[in-house]
Amino acid sequence: MLTNSVEALREQAARCHLDAQTIRNKADAEARALTDVEKTSIDTLSTQFDNTMKDIQAAERLDAQAAVLAQVQPRKTAPVEAVRSPITAADDRGTWGFKHTGDFLNAVANSARGIMDPRLVKNAVATYSSEGTPADGGFALPPDFRAGVQTLLDTPDNLFARLDQLQTVNAAITVPVDEDPPWSASGITSATVAEAVAVTPTKPLLKQLVLTLSKYGTLVFVSQEMLADGTNINGHIQRKAGDKIAYQLNKAVYTAITGSGSKIITAKNGEAVGAPAALASIQSMWSKAVVTNFPNRAVWPANPA
Repeated sequence: MLTNSVEALREQAARCHLDAQTIRNKADAEARALTDVEKTSIDTLSTQFDNTMKDIQAAERLDAQAAVLAQVQPRKTAPVEAVRSPITAADDRGTWGFKHTGDFLNAVANSARGIMDPRLVKNAVATYSSEGTPADGGFALPPDFRAGVQTLLDTPDNLFARLDQLQTVNAAITVPVDEDPPWSASGITSATVAEAVAVTPTKPLLKQLVLTLSKYGTLVFVSQEMLADGTNINGHIQRKAGDKIAYQLNKAVYTAITGSGSKIITAKNGEAVGAPAALASIQSMWSKAVVTNFPNRAVWPANPA
């Protein structure tokens, strides 16, 4: 299997050849001999091409050696503390050397049969455990493949995408909260200021909010036939994981909103219990939620009936 570095070298060699050929084609089109400068350029590009091909041959030999080593059965040893090797510049930092999700999953499936891919060993979750031992936690998904699921979550259709995004490494986070509306006469204020006159400072009205974080995840099963599809499995896994996690997050946000003081409520206009809303009630809610209360940020979930 050719690594990404080998593919990059092939592209570099192809560019050298193309650039040299372009110089030659230009001279042919003008029905003239090559100039000294053009000859020097072609010689330089040809040298670069030859050196790149030597690099490709060396890299292919290393790939062949790695493939042979990957067939060796792992030794059975007692669990030891292991340290994940850092990803070097030669690696694909986002995919850890895997071409796509199917490539990664096939390597994981092969590891269960004793065929250990060197890319898995290098990037395994291995703190106080042994790589390749399923009971020790398996293998982490490369960052770029996780980002594919995250992209599906960050869509305008999801309620939680409208929330402030805070990142933390702790299980809880304490954030300052300023609930002052723009028209408030207290807290941070704004007023007309005369030329060369200092602005009168006002103290913000802050509160502390302690948030305990929750973790959401999903498990997507794949069959041997799906693994054989390779690249086609990417969309299935990302879509199913994204849809399931998005549903749980939306449900949590909706439950929090409906139980908070941020709701805007309007009295019914004489409708019976369980009956559809009257036009007057909808107009009243519209005027409160959309016209007068932050129209760019208000959300109104409603039953179309």
